[in-house]
Amino acid sequence: MFLTTIIPTIGRDTLERAVNSVLNQAFEADTLEVIVVNDTGHPLTPEPWMDEPNVQVVTTNKHRQGVARNVGAAMGHGRYLHFLDDDDWMAPGAVQAFWDAVQTNPADWIYGRAQLMEAGQDNLPQIGLGRSGNCAVHIMAGEWIPMGSYIVSNKSFFAAGGFNPLASPGEDIAFCRHLALDADFLSIPVNVVFLDRGGHSSTDYSLALELSRRYRERALDHQHAFSRLTTSADDPFWKGRLSRIYLTSTIWNVKEKQLTTAATRLGRGLLVNLFSGFNLFTRSFWQGVLSTHTSRTV
Repeated sequence: MFLTTIIPTIGRDTLERAVNSVLNQAFEADTLEVIVVNDTGHPLTPEPWMDEPNVQVVTTNKHRQGVARNVGAAMGHGRYLHFLDDDDWMAPGAVQAFWDAVQTNPADWIYGRAQLMEAGQDNLPQIGLGRSGNCAVHIMAGEWIPMGSYIVSNKSFFAAGGFNPLASPGEDIAFCRHLALDADFLSIPVNVVFLDRGGHSSTDYSLALELSRRYRERALDHQHAFSRLTTSADDPFWKGRLSRIYLTSTIWNVKEKQLTTAATRLGRGLLVNLFSGFNLFTRSFWQGVLSTHTSRTV
């Protein structure tokens, strides 16, 4: 089986649209399945899509998105896993585009563009990093590959430990950072998902910034972190962003009284500056160091 799409749900009325956007894909080269993970705490209202042979509905009983996605992934038969929120939907032709990409480059993580949608709003932007290969510094610096716009190989997902429920909200970002330190990405220039930004989010983002910092620190402890980050910083701006990553990590660890780690981060940052050579004297490098991050994916 090529693809398993996992859709965790809290019973929103947009669920039918999400499921049918997968079932209605014009794709005949291989098989796919949909696993809906019901996290509402009560049975879902019966719908016609539940009777489709390639759809399963399982229950996780209010354990939130990270657990629900991991459960769906554990049950999936697909060589690739795809995670779709219940208020978003796949674009027509998305599965075929992923399939075509895999035939030439079976990368661990393949992603396309995501189209933002909101009722009454026209000309909203698409989101897409547009980079392939080693994207470690870009992901660690804050570039976003939205849920629903990528597929990840089943093997790589579990090798990376899946989604960490303790990192919620932001467990998808923590997972992406971790995988970027081990695996290469493949970008395809196709819109593959629509993201509904007009509805009510079920995620509490009040702890997002602090959790993001803590789990970025864990990523920086990864055995391949320094080599992957330095290799992916391929121009003066991104070398500057990498210097900033280690500088801000040094400051954070001093505040947390993790002085040994702070010294290690400072040493790494100095090495980044040393390896940057003449890039150190460019305006672009210092823009990377001094500016707060504004995503370039839009």
